[in-house]
Amino acid sequence: MLLLALGACSAGPRQTAGSGSVAAGGTSIDTELKRTVRPDQIAVARERFGLDDSSAKPVAVCFYDTPALELYNSGLILRSRVEPGGDDDVTVKLRPLAPSGVAASWFDEKGFKCEEDRSGHDAACSCSFTVPRSAGEIEAVKHGTATIASLFSEAQCRFVRDYARVKPSWERLEVLGPLDAKTWKFKLPDVGPKLSAEMWTLPGGEQLLEISTKVPQAEADATAAALDAALAAHGLDTTGVQETKTRAALRAFAELR
Repeated sequence: MLLLALGACSAGPRQTAGSGSVAAGGTSIDTELKRTVRPDQIAVARERFGLDDSSAKPVAVCFYDTPALELYNSGLILRSRVEPGGDDDVTVKLRPLAPSGVAASWFDEKGFKCEEDRSGHDAACSCSFTVPRSAGEIEAVKHGTATIASLFSEAQCRFVRDYARVKPSWERLEVLGPLDAKTWKFKLPDVGPKLSAEMWTLPGGEQLLEISTKVPQAEADATAAALDAALAAHGLDTTGVQETKTRAALRAFAELR
């Protein structure tokens, strides 16, 4: 069996990130607001917001981790997304990672960003680096004809080496997925920015629906209040424990082991 490896993802020195929510050079960052819909209210939300299958954009999502989720538990997420007829890519994400502690040169890299993630009352800064990859390259890894390491660029691997608390042992990683996702864009009258809805079907069949939007950090509090009020007006309760899509999916994969 042919195994393709680029050799970019080898061990190296690590830089230490500081704290704060302003990028290098004093640039403010965006906040992504996320709200998870209660499982028993998913059908209501889909009907109220017109989230029907015919208008959905399908996405296949894979994660790359050990069976014990060693990378995720250390704050490192490796992910691929395949969108038929759209953009296919791979992402490395570190959370928590404060943008003020990241070298300024990273912000010149195409596909690199830092932002604040707010899920319910929980907030954390993260930095991610996304590069295009073809569906064929991602499929080759799933079928074992290419290595997981070969998916990620030299620059992505250097970012991991510089800032990850735990460096991947690439040969120990497994493909977790794919899981089927559907995405939509929609508007609510009392919420300024456009909203995204993403529904994942987790291993075992459970569904998770997340509604999100991204705004400048200075507008996050006001937008969050407007979003919560709008969802409540539609009879949706998002006051309970909020679990991110990634955490729920990886937890489900781990429970299958």
